Amino acid sequence: MKFDILLTSKSLSIDKLSDNKRVRHEIILDLHERGFSNKQISEYMNDRNIISPRGVEYYPSLIWVTLKKIKQREERLKVSDYSVGEFRFYITKIIILEY
Repeated sequence: MKFDILLTSKSLSIDKLSDNKRVRHEIILDLHERGFSNKQISEYMNDRNIISPRGVEYYPSLIWVTLKKIKQREERLKVSDYSVGEFRFYITKIIILEY
């Protein structure tokens, strides 16, 4: 007997963040919540020689897209719904018992 169940969830695809990335995200979020503009956040990061994951200086549109991705990630972490797609049942071996 064999079962196949298709289980899908957005939360299954969330990777663990490295410490460096987590700290950068925390800094950007903190400054954003304190009312800093994207330009001010990019200047703050660059003034402290905090470089982006790709090794370049921060610029306002990079801060914007980083904030967008952080918020999307947080939403995926909140959602805990799963959907079950196909459910298949197979008989892989038949044994006939004779008495």
